[in-house]
Amino acid sequence: MISLLIILGGIGFLVLRDVQHKITSFFKKEKAKLTLHSKLVLISTILLIFLGASLFYIFGRENLNFLTGKEMVLTSFFQSITARTAGFNTVNIGELSSPTLLLLMFLMFIGGAPGGTAGGIKVISLALIFLSIISFFKRKEEIVIFGRAIPRIYFRNVFILASIYLLFCLVIFLLLLYIEKGGFEEILFETFSAIGTVGLSTGITPHLSVFGKILITISMFVGRLLPLSLAIIGSREILKAKINFPEEKIVLG
Repeated sequence: MISLLIILGGIGFLVLRDVQHKITSFFKKEKAKLTLHSKLVLISTILLIFLGASLFYIFGRENLNFLTGKEMVLTSFFQSITARTAGFNTVNIGELSSPTLLLLMFLMFIGGAPGGTAGGIKVISLALIFLSIISFFKRKEEIVIFGRAIPRIYFRNVFILASIYLLFCLVIFLLLLYIEKGGFEEILFETFSAIGTVGLSTGITPHLSVFGKILITISMFVGRLLPLSLAIIGSREILKAKINFPEEKIVLG
């Protein structure tokens, strides 16, 4: 039940309304299709849950060998679901292996869906980044999914969001690493957890200094407001220059 509530809160109100309309139309024998947004959110969420659970099971078996097979499977799915938004934990996070902590940090960095209760850069951003990479290797200019072309401005906004979000994570991590006495992994995990507004911890939160706790508090506010703020800025009309300058190629790679 807890996992179901986390998923419903994480996929966002737009998707919930869209799914409700789809179910209602089915019983009324009317035709209704899910929007592209809902399809991307649902597919990305399901893939992240199963991928996260599978990797958690593989990485965490040695450290959680006191759990039975069924308990390990349930724990893997529960932590995969809760790591992106809610922050509940049924095992001691501080006893997990380094690959498992890195996995949880990735899930916290992604977060939930736009319009939901989760933080992170959102699953839509991850989907667009993945589609952009595929389009790059296929050498296609237009990015099409489910018969719909996605405006390229969206991809620019997504990469800007991910870059600023990651840069802020690194700045906070560097400051915490300088002023705190914790280990590298513990402080890095604490940083991603705070900015992702998740709340998981390896156990060092009570031992942080006053300045460290202030940084964590700031991180939680910024992590919750930054994606929304950048989305609002990116949705505004682009200012067109009155003068067009000549283009010149530069070398990449």
